[in-house]
Amino acid sequence: MLPGEVRRDLDPELEARTLLALADGLTVHVLAGHHTSAAAPAILKHHIGHLLEGPPA
Repeated sequence: MLPGEVRRDLDPELEARTLLALADGLTVHVLAGHHTSAAAPAILKHHIGHLLEGPPA
């Protein structure tokens, strides 16, 4: 796996839909005051980091 590649054990279409849903949900939570505007990108980056790590052992 090259740096920046999504793990091969994941379904790219499902992960894309998950990221979209996560981003939409975070938008609502920021607007509602449940998360700060600084927390939302950090949460997204955290999830994306899991997509780029090696598969679970």
